[in-house]
Amino acid sequence: RNATHRTGGIAVGLSSTGATLLESASPKHHKHTQTIPHVLDNGMQEGRDFMAYDNKGRPVSFSKVLESALTHAHLEPKVVFLGEYHDDPVAHALELEIFKRAVDNKPSRENSLALSLEMFERDVQGVMTEYLKGCIRERDLEKDGRSWPNYSDYRPLVELARSQLVPVICANAPRRYVSLAGRTGRDSLHDLPPHALASLPPLPYPSPSEHYVRKTDGLMAQAAAEMRAAKAAEAAAGEGGEG
Repeated sequence: RNATHRTGGIAVGLSSTGATLLESASPKHHKHTQTIPHVLDNGMQEGRDFMAYDNKGRPVSFSKVLESALTHAHLEPKVVFLGEYHDDPVAHALELEIFKRAVDNKPSRENSLALSLEMFERDVQGVMTEYLKGCIRERDLEKDGRSWPNYSDYRPLVELARSQLVPVICANAPRRYVSLAGRTGRDSLHDLPPHALASLPPLPYPSPSEHYVRKTDGLMAQAAAEMRAAKAAEAAAGEGGEG
């Protein structure tokens, strides 16, 4: 649920589950303080389909989120990080709304705005650029770009970028190199040939902080416990049905 200004950036968490800046609404949520709810192009309405909170868990308006993400032009470079659950349609709709506002408010200078996507890996940047320039078909982008199965959820972002001549950055490290580091350690990345290193950040990359490790380990443990509980509940329901 962070909306914390850092050096040149803002972090916005998008989720349906609660501990984030933006989340799907439910009857249990606090009454929203905004008098005129924000309505997205797809009909989703603030207070009914989603709510916004600040980093202390207090309700705020979605307009405030947009203001935080798209103002403060004195920060250079300005980076807006959007965190999400990949299968959350509310998050995807909110991301598109934020990106639309960014496109509408981008400075006139060339390459003043870019869209960066975790879905696409660095070694398919050429494929993405070919698609944005109209050289290849969308089916080629999905196949050769190795898009996720739910690419359709992110397609509006890419198509908006394409129509407005906004570059799209394929941001993720290739999975085969992530797997290599996970299996044999980060030092093994130094043995990769030059063309492979071009798809990675400068080596050696920094180690995570102790706070980050503790937080990540805690989140993974929580997720594992929730998965076990869900499987147990599913098994119990199946046994009850058989009886």
